[in-house]
Amino acid sequence: MILVIGGGFSGVYIAKRLGATLISPHDYLEYTPGILRLFGPKDSSLLTIPFSKIGIEHVCATVTKVDETHVYFGKKKMGYDTLIICTGAKFREPVSGNKVFSLYNIKDVFNAKKGLNKLRSVGIVGGGLVGVETAAELAHYHPHLDITIYDKNMCKQLCKGSRSYIKSWLKKQGIKNKREYVVSTDFHDRYFVCAGIVPNTSFLPSAWLDNNGYVKVNDYLQVSNNVYAAGDIISSNAHKTAQNAELQAKIICSNLLGKNKKYKIENGVIITSLGPYNAVFEYKGFMLKGLFPAILKWLIERIVLWRYK
Repeated sequence: MILVIGGGFSGVYIAKRLGATLISPHDYLEYTPGILRLFGPKDSSLLTIPFSKIGIEHVCATVTKVDETHVYFGKKKMGYDTLIICTGAKFREPVSGNKVFSLYNIKDVFNAKKGLNKLRSVGIVGGGLVGVETAAELAHYHPHLDITIYDKNMCKQLCKGSRSYIKSWLKKQGIKNKREYVVSTDFHDRYFVCAGIVPNTSFLPSAWLDNNGYVKVNDYLQVSNNVYAAGDIISSNAHKTAQNAELQAKIICSNLLGKNKKYKIENGVIITSLGPYNAVFEYKGFMLKGLFPAILKWLIERIVLWRYK
């Protein structure tokens, strides 16, 4: 039996391609690259597909332990011949409290947007792609807010041209960037955490993990002879994106079908949204900005979701 733990892009791709059993506490695939648009009026049903429509066998459960032969959840366990771990990650929380909200999934965004019309200022902890897109969506749909991004090196994964354009655009919208760490929640009405990630691997054997909790894999994305891993949880220099998670899933499927392919890091296209009508497209140093990349990002969303149906 092939078991897959985790219902994100890599897990669902593998389960669908190989006819594997998927274990996840959710019964749907979520298009996480598009969830920040939910700060506006977008319907969340446009970003989800039930596993029943995808046509995969699903066990609704949260895995609490794994060993070399079984997966455990609650008082139950399932044996496996091959196991693929795709449990994703969550954002770190350098500050905490009832004013602090994470933005890793649809539920997070719904919680974070409650009562925004009554607030005056928000702080965004982390100026990577998610932090910048959060600031842009808030500026468009909640223009009354005073927005500050806290990051010492904003958009560091992008090329110089992209960073320059984004910083200029944010400044024109009145969005501030403070190059400092957040150590207190006393300065804003609400804080959104988008800084760094923590892999969801606490249920795995410590021998499978590196010092930071990421899953150690070889060039074939193997943890051991019959255990594989993909997505945000693996110890890799690849960008933690849905695009790379799906690429890793394809490598695992190929290897389980006997093709013996190595995984090579390929950080592909990055499109950073700046609200619904502007974006920055980047690929290997080439940069394009404006409405066209925004339309392209929307088309990619529609095409990807269509492919899983």
